Amino acid sequence: DPWGNRKKDAGGPPDLDEVFKNLKNWFESLTGNKGGGANRSSGSGSGLPGGNIGGKGLALVASVLGLIWLASGIYVIQPAQAGVITQFGAFVKTTTPGPHWRIPWPIQSVEKVDVEEIRSAKLVNQLILTQDENIVDIDLAVQYNIKSAEDYLFNLRGPDRTLEEVVESAVREVVGSTDLESVLTTGRDVVWNTTLGSLQEVLDYYESGIFVTAVNLERAQPPEQVQAAFSDAIKAREDKERFINEAEAYANEVLPSARGDAQRTLEESEAYKTRVEQAAIGESERFLSLLGEYAKAPEVTRE
Repeated sequence: DPWGNRKKDAGGPPDLDEVFKNLKNWFESLTGNKGGGANRSSGSGSGLPGGNIGGKGLALVASVLGLIWLASGIYVIQPAQAGVITQFGAFVKTTTPGPHWRIPWPIQSVEKVDVEEIRSAKLVNQLILTQDENIVDIDLAVQYNIKSAEDYLFNLRGPDRTLEEVVESAVREVVGSTDLESVLTTGRDVVWNTTLGSLQEVLDYYESGIFVTAVNLERAQPPEQVQAAFSDAIKAREDKERFINEAEAYANEVLPSARGDAQRTLEESEAYKTRVEQAAIGESERFLSLLGEYAKAPEVTRE
C-alpha cells in the first residue's frame, strides 16, 4: 500500500522483497550453501523446499536438463523432405520422412531439404554465336529438383550458381554448333532436347544431386541492333512460303481438270476409231458379197 495502511496479516499479496528472499533461500538449499541459515529459517514459512539437500538437488536438476537435452534430438521429416544428419559438420546419413532421433546439438545437427519442390533458374539476354556466324539473343528457364540431398549440400559450393554456369556452358555449346535458322524455327526442339541431355550429363559428372526436368526457351531472336533487318528477312521468307503454297494450290486445282480433259479426249478418240473401223469393215464385206454375185451373173447384177 503506497500509504502504508496495509498490515502484514491483512491477507494481501506478499511483499516482493520477501518473495525474492524465499526464492534465494530455496536455491541455496538445493546447492547445499550453509551460509544462509538465517535466511532459510525465515523462508520456512513460505512453503518452498528447505533444508540442505545438496547433491540430490543437483542430480535432480542435472537429470531434468539431461532429459530436455535428449528430447531436443527428436525431429520430424515431412513427406516431401529428406533429412541430412551431420556430426560436427561431417555427413553421417540421410533420413526418410517420419519421426527420428539424433544426438542433440552440438554433436549432431539436421538439415531438411525439400527434394520434391520444382525449382527454377533463368538465363536472360544471353548473346550466343551460332555455327553460321550469326548472333542470337536467348532467354531460357531451367526447371529442376533435388534427387540426392547429401550430394546437393556437400559436393558443390553454391550448387544453384553452379547450375546456372553449367546451363550457360551447355547452351553455348549446342547453339554454337547449330545455324541461326534452326535455332529460331525448325530445329528448336532438337536444340533444347540436346541442351537438356548435355546439361544433365555434366551435372551427373559433378555429382551435384540435381535432376533437370525441363529446359524452356522463353525468347530467341537476333540482337536488337539487327532486329529490323532480320524482320525483313523473315517477312521475305514468309512471302516465299505463301507464294509456294498458292502455286501448289493452283496446280492441285488445274492438273486434275487437265488430266480429266485428256482422258475424255482419249476415250472419244478410241470410240471414233472403233466406229470408223467397224463401218469400213461392214462396207468392205458388203462389197465383197456384191462382187461374188456380180461374178455369177453380171447382167442381172447390173440391171
